[in-house]
Amino acid sequence: MPIEKHIRVLAILHIVHSSLIALLGLFLFWFFIFIGAIADDEDAMVVLAILGVLLLFVLMILAVPGIIAGIGLLLRKKWGKILTLIVGFLKFLDFPLGTALGVYTIVILFRDDAEAFFREQENREAATRSR
Repeated sequence: MPIEKHIRVLAILHIVHSSLIALLGLFLFWFFIFIGAIADDEDAMVVLAILGVLLLFVLMILAVPGIIAGIGLLLRKKWGKILTLIVGFLKFLDFPLGTALGVYTIVILFRDDAEAFFREQENREAATRSR
């Protein structure tokens, strides 16, 4: 498969994986709010609401860089490659799917033809700017 397709697949995988993490955060937030509401205990409601907000906040912090990295790759930006590598290394901690995505990220983005692909894209942008 040509490197362009690998990079596109990699970008889509990062966006989908990170979007699922964000959706999990939203689900857990509403789940804890719901459980707190039916607990019929004011202290439990407050604690569960705080827990829901904290989980949402942490999972969004984990998800947003992956979505941005995937978009950067789709746009063929050098910063997208760098951010995707950083996110890919962090995904190793998210076993098993994140680990597999991290391995795929590193294998693809450290290939010589991937470096040539991004260098060629930079050269095109520089030529367009100089006109």
